Formats: sequence, structure tokens, C-alpha cells
Amino acid sequence: AFVSYNAHPVGWLRMLARDIVRFHVGDEARPAEMMRLAREALPLVRAAMGDADHALALVLDNEIKRLADYPDFLLFHDDLSEHCTPVRFVDFVADAARAGLRHVADAQRVARTDQLPAAFLDRLGSRARDPIALEQYADYVHARSFRQSIVCRTDAPVSRHGGRTDLDDLRAHTELRPETDDPQRIGSPGPMAFTGPSDARITLERVSDKRALAAIARARPGSLPIVAALDGLTDSQRADAVAMLARLFELGLVHFGRASRRCAERLE
Repeated sequence: AFVSYNAHPVGWLRMLARDIVRFHVGDEARPAEMMRLAREALPLVRAAMGDADHALALVLDNEIKRLADYPDFLLFHDDLSEHCTPVRFVDFVADAARAGLRHVADAQRVARTDQLPAAFLDRLGSRARDPIALEQYADYVHARSFRQSIVCRTDAPVSRHGGRTDLDDLRAHTELRPETDDPQRIGSPGPMAFTGPSDARITLERVSDKRALAAIARARPGSLPIVAALDGLTDSQRADAVAMLARLFELGLVHFGRASRRCAERLE
């Protein structure tokens, strides 16, 4: 099973901003007006703080920057929903275990444990050998705010070695957009930039890589079967493109799944 959820430690900070937004929206029920009020709430309060540099001002600075690139449907779902309770990763694992489930892997490799400093791991001692505790420490170090976890029944066999069949069954989604939709530019050698939310920016040079990622980007806000994104590529080009997508997955810029991703981009 796939479970996505808001996570601590950044979850605690975002709840502060969420409280301001929901209070400012109040009892307004018209979706378009709710969006207008929600987007003006944090800049309004932050401007009234002037040159303040206390903790809440810093939180609002970061949240204002995050929401600037946030589409309406996510703002409505994440920040205006009645129920929003971020959890620590270790508590999620414990809750899953009580339900007869165990954590298999992170579907969005952002706070990677193999990126923790060696000196930090040495100070952890025996706790560094506990994979669940290490994941929680990684969330703290990398300021994790969101998790996508794969869980299964505790008695289910688990294979950690994916193959071609697994790849053929997957779909890909990205918020990245190419600097141009011109097929000639995409199909010609040379650097091309792809940009996304939160100032994300990457540059690809191989034609096969550009074609694959541009195809996935065109499916936004939905997803595209990976085999469709790789259509027409040679075996070596496919291997390069898959490696590129895997790297972007690790950076949290491409997401994989088995179900088609469909959602409205904005509320009227």
C-alpha cells in the first residue's frame, strides 16, 4: 500500500502558518474567495511584523515562498482542509505495525540516510544501526515536511530488487516544465533547462533525456507510463533516460506510481 502524509519536523512549523491561513479564511465557503483570502493571509501578517526576525517571522518567510508556487488544488487540500495532523516517521511505523503492516521503503527519496555525515553517525552509536531510527534522524537533519511510504502486510514477502517488468508497470509524474515546448529544440543536442516549484531547476543535454522528461511534463497534472516516455529510444538511450529519471526521483523532482494521476489544476 502507498501512504502519503505530512511529516515532522517541518510539520510543526507549517501548522503555525496553517492556523493563520484558516483563521483569516474564517467561515468563507466560496472556493475562489477562499483561495484569495488564503493567499493574502501570510503576506498580510508578515508585512505587519515589519523588520522582525523572530522565529515566527522566519517561518512565515519560508511558507510565503512555498505557497507562491503552490497550485490552488493543493492549497485547498493541504492548508484549508479541516483535518491535518503531521506525524513523526517513527510514530507512523508504530501505528502501521499495530494495524498489521510494516514499512517497506520510502517512495520519495528526499531525506536519504546515506547522506548523513559520518561524524553524526558515529555520535549516534548503536542507534545508527536501527534503520527506522536512522530515517527519523534523517528527517530532522534534512527538515522533512512530507513522506510517501510503501507498506505491506507483516507476513507478505518483499522483493527489494526491481526489474524490467517493474519498470513497465510504472507511471511517472513531474512538476518540472521545459523552457520551451518546441519539438525541434527538444530533439536537438544541447542544454535545455527544466524548472519547477521552489526554484527547482535542472539542465539536460542528451536528446533522449530531454524527450523523456518533456513527455512526462506534458502529461501534467496527470502521469505518463514510463514505457510511453521511453518510446522510440534505443536500448542505450533507454538506459540513460531511466538513470536520469531515477536520479530525479531521488531528488524528489519525479514521482513514480502505478495509478494514473488525475486532478483539477484550479478551483473556480
